[in-house]
Amino acid sequence: MASVIVVLGTRPEAIKMFPVVVELRQWARVSVLSTGQHDSLLEPTLKYLKLEPDFRLKVMSSGQDLSSILEKVIKGVKKVVEQCKPNLMLVQGDTTSAMGAALVAAYARVPLVHVEAGLRTESIAAPFPEEINRRIISKVAAHHFAPTSWAKDNLLREGVAPKTVTVCGNTVIDTLAQNIDRIRKIDFSHNLRVDVPWLTSHDEKVIPLLVTVHRRENLGRGLLDICDGLKRVLANNNAVRILCPVHKNPIVEETLVRELSGVKRVHLLKPLNYVDFVKLMDRSKLILTDSGGVQEEAPFLGKPILVLRDETERPEGILAGTAKIVGTDSRKIAEAVETLLTNEVEYQKMAKSHNPYGSGDAAKTIAKKLFDLGFLAKPICHRSPED
Repeated sequence: MASVIVVLGTRPEAIKMFPVVVELRQWARVSVLSTGQHDSLLEPTLKYLKLEPDFRLKVMSSGQDLSSILEKVIKGVKKVVEQCKPNLMLVQGDTTSAMGAALVAAYARVPLVHVEAGLRTESIAAPFPEEINRRIISKVAAHHFAPTSWAKDNLLREGVAPKTVTVCGNTVIDTLAQNIDRIRKIDFSHNLRVDVPWLTSHDEKVIPLLVTVHRRENLGRGLLDICDGLKRVLANNNAVRILCPVHKNPIVEETLVRELSGVKRVHLLKPLNYVDFVKLMDRSKLILTDSGGVQEEAPFLGKPILVLRDETERPEGILAGTAKIVGTDSRKIAEAVETLLTNEVEYQKMAKSHNPYGSGDAAKTIAKKLFDLGFLAKPICHRSPED
């Protein structure tokens, strides 16, 4: 039986690798390794998804720089690989955990599979360090699962062999599709109901806007301009309520608290669990974000996205019409929000645009392809690979 290690360290990785782990366990002995890169956000998500790690590292502590985190990832993953002697390792996306684990696999001659491969921007510094990480992972991966044809083309332009690239959709849609009905039946958590009591009232006069910011390239002037743009949005429309989960990055937290705490109709929230966050996306009129994963999830829920960055490695949403880049200019942010709130035709055009990130069967595609490539044996449950 094949022995597979799946490495994750952040909440998005857990969300996106959950359906892959579930599917692979039909085919192989799968060990989940959590690096704990974002431990406080990761653990509640693992608990909700009932995804218990077989190995846990503790790579994060206050004040650490990226090099220190990478060093701990490499040392920790190396020990697990030496213990388990896997036939295959899977990493997802572009975190420091994924890149460090990829290097360990390469040095140990363990075939590496990269899920969500091929995302690119024109600048190696935006987003930082994610753009660096994913380019390094692509150099050592044995097989690349690209979410879209655009991502596949990026890899081919870089000289990746076509036979090592498979377009499969994005696994985040798998998780969302499998859980959305259940999530809609669950109440918001007690703390959120206390902090934002109107959330459950569905008052049509209230316009909730969800805002998430955390990108390193937006720290400083960019984040200040985003805050100013949100204040302009509030000044333009008295019905707007801004819901902003505050990221644990101390610079982000200090800036948001200083600029927005006490501002009427702004709700600065503690980091949310997966259920509350999905419910907020579902409840919001539209979403302003510099997150990558949110750009993928929001179209599934029919929510227009305004991207608070100057460029995105997910242009499929821009091309499909589900998202629009507005950057960090405060006037552009306010104008874009005002357009969507006052022009129903423009709003519906974005809300009803085609979701370019797949139909929810990415994990099955991944498992079937790994079987075809000889990385996996026949399914443990003896079902046909075509099922």
